[in-house]
Amino acid sequence: TLETPFHRRRRRPTAQTRSLSLARPDVIERAVTKQTIRLRAAELEEASKRHVSELRRAHRSFRAVVAENHLLRDAAEKAEARAGEEARRASLRLKQETAPLARELRELRLERDVLQTGLDSMEQS
Repeated sequence: TLETPFHRRRRRPTAQTRSLSLARPDVIERAVTKQTIRLRAAELEEASKRHVSELRRAHRSFRAVVAENHLLRDAAEKAEARAGEEARRASLRLKQETAPLARELRELRLERDVLQTGLDSMEQS
């Protein structure tokens, strides 16, 4: 190919010119800084992945605790309802068992009052 001033190819630096440019302190510092940034970014990426997996694990266990809490609450509500129903039945049974005794007690008190009234009238006369 003919090289005209308008069609010059950009020449890539040779190994020698590259090593010379790398020897400059500002170039070295820039390369070191870039490498440090890359390493730090990789560390942060790994830490981020670890944190995400820890968060997922914690969230799973949290959801398990919430589900267990719901089950316990439901069980407690059922037990409370059952205990209330048993107490209501026991109260009803007690009323049924004591109803004849209460009736008999009322009759005895009435009879006592009648006798007392009769005794009082006999004492007055």
